[in-house]
Amino acid sequence: NELLEWYDKLRAHLRFRFQYEGAESVINLLSIFFNSSYRHLVNLNENDFGREVGIDVFRQRIGGGINVILTTKDCENVYHAVDKFLMTGKSKSALIDRLKTYCTWIRRDDFPKPKDKNKESRISKIVTEFIFNHGYFPIVRPKTGKAEPDILFEPSNIVSWDNSVLLELKQYIREEDQESEIRRELPNNIGQAAEYYSIVKEIKRDIADTVHLLIFYNGKKRFQIGESYPVEKNVVVDFIYVGDGTPSKLETVIIDGK
Repeated sequence: NELLEWYDKLRAHLRFRFQYEGAESVINLLSIFFNSSYRHLVNLNENDFGREVGIDVFRQRIGGGINVILTTKDCENVYHAVDKFLMTGKSKSALIDRLKTYCTWIRRDDFPKPKDKNKESRISKIVTEFIFNHGYFPIVRPKTGKAEPDILFEPSNIVSWDNSVLLELKQYIREEDQESEIRRELPNNIGQAAEYYSIVKEIKRDIADTVHLLIFYNGKKRFQIGESYPVEKNVVVDFIYVGDGTPSKLETVIIDGK
C-alpha cells in the first residue's frame, strides 16, 4: 500500500514538474542574496519565503563561500525559467496575432494565387521565415510516429527549457467560393490538429498546451469561428485572409456550431 501511495505521488510530481523548473536555483540565489550586503534593497527576509529558503540561508551563513560556476548556472536556470514563462500564454497569442498581421498586410502579395501550384509549401515558407526571425528554429513536417504535423518551432537548442510552438496549416485559396468547403472540412481539420497535438505532446511533454490551426483563404468573404463552435480542447483556430479584397467590402461569415 505504501509503495502504491508513493508511486501515485511520484506520478503527480512528474506531471507538474515543468511548473517548478528553476525553483531550486531560485532558493540558492535567494540564500546568497539574503547573506549579502544588498539585502537592504528589499524589505523581505528569508522567513517570507518559507522553511526551505530559511534552511538554505542558514547553511550559506555558516558555510560561507560562493561557487562561481554553480551560481552562474543557477542564474542561467532562473533566466530560462522566466523566459519560458513569459513566452507562454499571452506572449504566444501575441506572436500569432503578429503573424496574422504580417501575412494579411505585409506579405499578402507574396502568397500564392488560386491557379498556382504547391500553395501550402509556399505558405509554409512565409510562416517559417516570420517565426524564425522571432528567435525560433523551425522543424517542417517533423516525423512523430506515423503523424506528420506541418511545423514545430523550437525556441533554442536547450532542450530542457523547451517552449515549442506547434502549427497546422490549411489553405483554401480557390477561384470559386470557399464557404461550403470550409464548413464541410473544418471539423476534420480541427480533429487532425488535435490528433497531431496529442502525439507531439507524448514525445515533448513540456510543449505548450495548444496547437494553432491556421487557415489561409482568399475570396470576397471574411471568416470567423463562432463561440458556439465545438472546437477540440487544446486547438486554437485562426482564419487568415490573404486575398485581394478590400476589408471594408468583405462579407463577414460566422461559422458557428448550429
